[in-house]
Formats: sequence, C-alpha cells, structure tokens
Amino acid sequence: MKQVSVPEVLARLGDRAALGHHVDVRLIQAVKAPGDLFLFTLEDEQSFLSLIWQEIDPTRLLTPRGQPRTLADVAGRMIANSWTFSSLCHPMGQVPTHHAPGAFESYRALDADFDFSKFDFIAVTPAKESERRQSPSGTYYIYDGVHRSLVLAHRVMNGQSKYQPVEALLMTPRRD
Repeated sequence: MKQVSVPEVLARLGDRAALGHHVDVRLIQAVKAPGDLFLFTLEDEQSFLSLIWQEIDPTRLLTPRGQPRTLADVAGRMIANSWTFSSLCHPMGQVPTHHAPGAFESYRALDADFDFSKFDFIAVTPAKESERRQSPSGTYYIYDGVHRSLVLAHRVMNGQSKYQPVEALLMTPRRD
C-alpha cells in the first residue's frame, strides 16, 4: 500500500477524463476531502470479489434487503438466475423500486465492449459496521467503479474473463 497525494490522484483522474472516460464529480470531491489516500493492488480474485457493492433501489433485484452484497454475492445471484446485463435491461415483472431496466444500460455497454486495459483503478472506502454485518466476508465498500467492478466480477465468475490484478484507491476516513 502506497500513500498518494491529492494532486497525484487528480492527475490520474484527469488522464482518465482525457481518454474520454467518465470521471464522477463525486469522486473528485471525495479525493479533495480531508483524509488520507492510498493506492494498493487487489492481487487475487478473492480479494476483488470481497469488495462490497452498492445497495440502491434501481438494482435492488441484485441486492435483496438483508442479503450479503460482496461482488461475489451479487455476481453469483446473476449467474444463479441466468441473468445477463442484456436481460436485466428488459422488464422482468418487478416493481420499479426493485428493478429499473434502464439502470442496466451502462452495464450492458461496458460488458459488450469490455477491455481490461481500460479498467483503471476503482475507489474504495472503509465499510460501515452495518455493511460488515450484512456482508461478513466483505472488505471495503466500492465508492467509485461499481459498474466496472460488477461487470468484471460477472465476467470472471462465469468464465468470460480471466482475473487480472486491479488497482484500488483507498480513501480514509469513510467518504459518504
């Protein structure tokens, strides 16, 4: 783990934007917030799959209330139900607070054009106590990169892609 400065991270984000990749303003604000920044590598598949994924209503189908939501859990639910990012883009008879098909369009696009060389780093932050209870095998909460992370997790778990080490930016204390 290597401590990095705000200017270093902002430069990396600027490089990402210059290549035409989306850089969320929320991430820029979090990087500039008081606290420490560290870069480290998730060397193995298990470490990557232990990251805790978001819990929001448009994708609730993948994160049922009270169920673990590590990348392994979420991608595992997709595989167990034979869901693909394409199939999740279509109505499935769920209420809008559990499944919003339009929310999966960006996942489908990322999956269709997946290129690991464009993956870049993801941003993580310490998990809250409630997240650790809900996902006991979880490590860090994914702050930025949830789309890329789930696409990679699904591809790795269903054998479409071989896992390669992923760089992560750890922001402490917790960014909300």
